[in-house]
Amino acid sequence: GVQVGSNMSLGIRPEHLLSSDIADVTLEGEVQVVEQLGHETQIHIEIPAIRQNLVYRQEDVVLVKEGAILGIGLPPERCHLFREDGSACRRLYQEPGV
Repeated sequence: GVQVGSNMSLGIRPEHLLSSDIADVTLEGEVQVVEQLGHETQIHIEIPAIRQNLVYRQEDVVLVKEGAILGIGLPPERCHLFREDGSACRRLYQEPGV
């Protein structure tokens, strides 16, 4: 189990993050790095609420500047929690077919 107050890390793949306007769960953060990769844009965002940085991947070109505040959506079924020792917590939601 996990004790109340334990340090945890949130894991989610960049391609699973959503635009904040289509998500039920959202976080805001400051854009640290914008990588235009031709077929996609990767945006590194510092998220103070979880004291972590996340990488948001969007197909095509995204016009956002470093230092801008950007909201991103987190689908709970795609999130993973990890204990301080790196071990994964049991997921309460199982994707169909997994």
